[in-house]
Amino acid sequence: MSPLDRIRDQVTNNTVVLYMKGTPQFP
Repeated sequence: MSPLDRIRDQVTNNTVVLYMKGTPQFP
């Protein structure tokens, strides 16, 4: 797995978690 794939995977996971939590900072 390349570093870029790892970063993309982390970003995707973080986005999903933030979206599910429904943080007010998110537009």
